[in-house]
Order: sequence, then C-alpha cells, then structure tokens
Amino acid sequence: MKLGICANVCPESLVDEAVRVAASLKLEGMEVPAGEPHLPEAHDPDRVSAVKRVLDACGVRAIGLRTDFRIGAQAPASRRSVQLDEITRTALLLGAGLITVRCGAPAAGEETSDALRRAADELAALGGRAADSGLRVAVEMRWDSLARDSAGALSLMELAAMDNLGIVYEPCFAPSGEDPAERIAAVLPRTFVVHVQDRKGAARESVPLGQGDGDLPAVLAALKASAYDGWVVLVSAAGTPSQRPAAVRDDLAYLRAALGDRLAS
Repeated sequence: MKLGICANVCPESLVDEAVRVAASLKLEGMEVPAGEPHLPEAHDPDRVSAVKRVLDACGVRAIGLRTDFRIGAQAPASRRSVQLDEITRTALLLGAGLITVRCGAPAAGEETSDALRRAADELAALGGRAADSGLRVAVEMRWDSLARDSAGALSLMELAAMDNLGIVYEPCFAPSGEDPAERIAAVLPRTFVVHVQDRKGAARESVPLGQGDGDLPAVLAALKASAYDGWVVLVSAAGTPSQRPAAVRDDLAYLRAALGDRLAS
C-alpha cells in the first residue's frame, strides 16, 4: 500500500498548498478535486496544465481526479454527456489514471433495483469512454447513495460489468449495522482506492484520525490483514487552515503506525 492525500485536506487553499504539504511529507501521490478552489468543474486546459506543472515541479503525481459527478442522477442526458467529456479530458491532461464519481439515490417512488440498473447503465457508459482513454473509474461508497453498503456497491459493479470499474472504499461513511471487517472484506477485491478521514457528531466535523464516531482502528486492522496493495488517501484534516499541515502530518503518522509493514517503503 501507498499513502497519499487529497487536496481537500486544504479546502480553502489553491491546490499548490496541498502539493507543497505532500512534497514536504515525501508523498508520491495526491488526488485532485474537480471543484474550486482546486480546479474548475468545467474543463479548463490552462488551469489543469498549471496544476500539472506544480505537481511535476514538486515530484508529486496525480493519483486521481475526484469529482462530484453522480451516476444515475436525474438530469438531462445531453448535459451529462458534456460533463463526462469534460471530466475525461481533465483527467487525461492532469495525468491521472483514475476518475472517482459518486452515485445517486433512487428517485421518489423508484424501486432500488430499477435505480441500480439505471445507474449501472450510466456507469458502464462512463467506463467505456474512460477505457478508450486508458482510464479507470471508481464509485465512492457513501451513506446517501445506492452504493451506501457493500451489497449496493457490488451490485453496481456486477451490473456494469467492466474491468476498469471499481470502488472507492470510504469507511467514514459506512452505514450502521454493517460490520467493518465484513464490509471491507467484501469490497476490497473491487477497490481501487481507500479514502480515510474521521468525523464526529451530527455536524460531521473533521477530527484527528482515531477520535471520530466510526470504528477506524478495526477498519485499518482489517485493511492491514488484507491483500490490498493500492492507495490509502487521507481526504480531510481537522483544524484551521494554519493548523492543517501539522494535522495532516499527525494523521499520516497514525496511518503509518496502524498499517506498519504493509506500507510500501
């Protein structure tokens, strides 16, 4: 496994700040969000090229392009086609081999099975477009979506049925009632990247790793015992903007202690 960060650890700053943090901690990779202040949601070749130059100058590569695009959402097909084209072009120019997306929820009155089929059809279309460009696509597991649990996420993978499609395992957003060890064992064979963060309370405030409401130690123990060898990405950090570089350093130290010799040297 390798450790990386998402530029969202510095949510108020330009992507340059997160790149400098990654470089100072000798990290090889970083996820870049498609959204301000890091990148515009619409494809902007000049902005993307500028970010790529910063990454290259600091010796940090783009792990993936993290988007808020929701597969299966109710929206005009023509606009969604344009969005997918822009996402693909941004990922290619950035040098990111992975695009991460989210999944919508069933529409009012819609059966879950029908919503899964509709989302899987769109995911397969995106997967085909990405495959033509040598890219992979991963769906984030979140409590507010069809991919909220292992059954939903794996159903999407089965229905879409493409090798370049996978899962973003997101333990912080696990639904209650699903055992962390069983959940991670079920989805890791289809997992392309693991997102790590810890949050607490009804406001879902970011807190240092190990101090949130979830059972992060159990998740990391299961991850360490698994055969997973991909990226583990810190996606948020606690504190004020001036405190976040130190918070990122401390959270990465926590991950290194938890994952031990399973991390690549």
